[in-house]
Amino acid sequence: MNFFSSRTFASAAGRAYYPGQVLRQRVVRVGGRHWLVPQFGDGAPIGEMPFLDFYEPLPAGDREADPIPYLGRALVGTIRAEAWSDHRGGRREPAPYIDWRHFGSFDAFERHVSNRSKSLRSNSQRRARKLESEVGALEFCYHNPAPEAFDKVIEWKSHYCRERGVHDVFDNPNNVTLFRELRASGALVVSTLSAGGRL
Repeated sequence: MNFFSSRTFASAAGRAYYPGQVLRQRVVRVGGRHWLVPQFGDGAPIGEMPFLDFYEPLPAGDREADPIPYLGRALVGTIRAEAWSDHRGGRREPAPYIDWRHFGSFDAFERHVSNRSKSLRSNSQRRARKLESEVGALEFCYHNPAPEAFDKVIEWKSHYCRERGVHDVFDNPNNVTLFRELRASGALVVSTLSAGGRL
């Protein structure tokens, strides 16, 4: 199931953006396809909300579904990244992702990335050696459960937005609450790299 159709995302978004209200999930029909989306009680389905990437249609099959005329953020098709320039314009927006079904293992994925960028691995290794020599031993943690790790990532993301002159989405406490709720549910991974014991 698409993550944005999951009860996990709907629950976290409800607590972040609609406190005191209960979001339930509803199967709707748009353009001959079925979609599972959150909604307020018996009201309209929610087609747009912060950080909602896209809904994917459900597998074909007979099911009860309410017809609606339009659903925002709906997947209409997939193409390779290099072909996107031929599809610009209109109301479609790209939502890049990695289709892991194309790779038999993580090693295969790494080979694919290396073939696309010959210098990526050597540059990364060079930077790692430099950082280790100047600061200390490196330690990568795929998921760091420490609350301070989460807080530091939010702080860095916020700083990055302001430094680049783009809208700081983490200035909105509701957005931070969404990620806190996802983290509490086990749906959010916080990866960290430490050098000499420092994040």
